[in-house]
Amino acid sequence: MVAVPDTRMLVPDVATDVLEDAGFVVVPDEVNDLEVPAGQVVGTDPESGSLARRGADVRLLVSLGPRILDLPQVVGTPEDAARDNLADFAVADESDVQFSASIAAGSVIAVLGADGAPAPAQLAEDSPLSLVVSAGPVPDLAGLSRTDATAAVEAVHLKLHELDAQFDNSGAVAADHVLSATPTTDPVRPGDSIDVVFSKGQDLVDVPNVVDMKLGDAIETLEAAGFKVSHSFPAPFIGFVTVTSQEPAGATQALRGSEVRLVGTLTL
Repeated sequence: MVAVPDTRMLVPDVATDVLEDAGFVVVPDEVNDLEVPAGQVVGTDPESGSLARRGADVRLLVSLGPRILDLPQVVGTPEDAARDNLADFAVADESDVQFSASIAAGSVIAVLGADGAPAPAQLAEDSPLSLVVSAGPVPDLAGLSRTDATAAVEAVHLKLHELDAQFDNSGAVAADHVLSATPTTDPVRPGDSIDVVFSKGQDLVDVPNVVDMKLGDAIETLEAAGFKVSHSFPAPFIGFVTVTSQEPAGATQALRGSEVRLVGTLTL
């Protein structure tokens, strides 16, 4: 009985010589192995150090390297199921959580390799991978009140960053409601900020009462208040016209920059 020599990590030709010198018949074989580089000896069967009869067959196990596996398609599946399907790989414990309009919360957006790029279709077993997991869509804040908008972003661990309020002359968004909301990052992750512009409502201005004023003075007064003025009198006659009515009426409010129509009487 002879002890089987240790041939691990040797090249096959050298390992064969060592075993034959010990009195064994070498039977070459190949196996996949995660640690031993392809082309080097993984070990023997029987194992090194064990006793075997001189002249017996000893299998020389040469590494093929790790198995090359197809990457399972896990995008869109729940994270737990994806981890089960990727059990042949070394998946990082912590996932990168991002908001997504197309992938449901808790499901996989992407599988990344060690370099941070999307993992290839095939790779070696036990290769390091990481998951990008969806937090669901960024909340739609348009038209929400300040209270509701704040609650909506805080519920998904985002932050509201308020910008200067703006007028909304369309009248579609009431004062102190969200006029626009824009993420500050791409992709958006929990803890990121959303730039929010609240509406100041319509930019309304008091309309001066110009009835009984000379047309020229009325025009000057209305333009100084921020309005455009229309009337039907030629320029040479403006100094001889007295305003008899206006639309909108005085003592009301109208949008800044809107038109006030004047009607008057010509006195020569």
